[in-house]
Amino acid sequence: MKNGDSISVSEVGIEAIAAYDIILGEPSHPKGEANGYIVELGGRRLFFAGVTECVEEIQRLENIHVAFLPMNIPLGRMTPEATAECARRLSAEVIYPYHYDQTYVRRAYDREYEGFALPGGRTVDETLVELEQNLMGSGIEVRIGNFYPLLDD
Repeated sequence: MKNGDSISVSEVGIEAIAAYDIILGEPSHPKGEANGYIVELGGRRLFFAGVTECVEEIQRLENIHVAFLPMNIPLGRMTPEATAECARRLSAEVIYPYHYDQTYVRRAYDREYEGFALPGGRTVDETLVELEQNLMGSGIEVRIGNFYPLLDD
């Protein structure tokens, strides 16, 4: 699907939303090459943002019930503060942050690999706490999925 396309499959609506970077640099996610998706199922709208910042196309979305939003993308894109602000703009009932541990796979193969520092020298766990703190009192529930299970030692 191209940015802006919509389809319906077995009564499930799917809409492609542009996913791209505002802050330029490598790794690069240029406008027009990737999508996030709204999946409408049983009257609920689920938004899967893709690897993106909170771009204009996302900011214009309405009636999102559950949003899967990236966090800790390299170069300071989608910090916990930016992810929280995006969640507020969407007025989602629930958000699931993902893409927040950039070094998980490498550590799975190389237990000595320590990864790279996140902006402000924060750890992944600290960024998850910061996201929750930034949304405290907003009425938006933050759910942490088991996207990065503990690695066996």
